[in-house]
Amino acid sequence: MERILLLLFSFIVEAIVFGLYSFRLFFSAYSLKRTTLSIALAHSFLFLISLGGINWLNTIAYFGCSILLLTILFKVQTSTALFHSTILTAIMGISELTLLVFMNKYDPSFLTESSMSLFFYTIFSKLFFFIIIYLLTHIFKKNKDTASNPADYFLVAIPAASIFIIFVFLSICKVPYYSGTINILIVIGTILLL
Repeated sequence: MERILLLLFSFIVEAIVFGLYSFRLFFSAYSLKRTTLSIALAHSFLFLISLGGINWLNTIAYFGCSILLLTILFKVQTSTALFHSTILTAIMGISELTLLVFMNKYDPSFLTESSMSLFFYTIFSKLFFFIIIYLLTHIFKKNKDTASNPADYFLVAIPAASIFIIFVFLSICKVPYYSGTINILIVIGTILLL
């Protein structure tokens, strides 16, 4: 059940990130309500596919779904949709892989310990994915007439700093001589950072 909830959370975040990326860079061919509903339905379909647990199928399905969504819902040519779907899929994979490699170097038994480790991995990888896409959408805005506000880039520092602080909290929780009360307070502080 925990795995299903984490997958559901992952696909909700991926749908939000896809919407952020698409609406920021392209002009929608339909109304906001219709486009948002279509993105949600497509990511629900991807969620159902992911329940099978086949990673390569999930990646191919996400890539293909991204191409279809960009081509159908936005005023985008197929070659542009292919390019941006490749970017989204690659960044999603890189964010998960980078975090997996970093966490295995930091703690080799990271994903084998408990479902809490999987929870932290899911939160961090999706937050990392969001940060990268957020930066990309500010670099490649669709409306070049509006000037980019430099303060927008400082907003990215907030989730990046919270990732660092959460890693510190996670390492503190692994120290065996702290009491359960301190660990509970640390977990509450971590949740409040999110």
